[in-house]
Amino acid sequence: MFTHAPDMRVDGIHPAADTSRVVYSDGQSKDEPGHRQSLRIHVVDWREKRKIAVLKVIQDASPVVHDGGLQLQQLGVMDVTYALSPDGKELAVLDMNSLKVYDLP
Repeated sequence: MFTHAPDMRVDGIHPAADTSRVVYSDGQSKDEPGHRQSLRIHVVDWREKRKIAVLKVIQDASPVVHDGGLQLQQLGVMDVTYALSPDGKELAVLDMNSLKVYDLP
């Protein structure tokens, strides 16, 4: 069984289409040195009850938007989204404007 720290929440659960793997994040970003933020993305196999991978995404501070605009940092939100391939063997992470694909075991 998977357990999490009491102050951690699970957010954005996305299953792979053809396997028992799911991907989710810790939900709330954490402050990092240098005005950066991080978010951990977890891949697990719920049928086998095992952790496949944990990826820590770190983003630099967003540029300040003058005359209005949404300030993501003040909200503790990061500009990141993720998805598993249908077979659960690849994890795609869109981090701001950069797409990276990771091979999974």
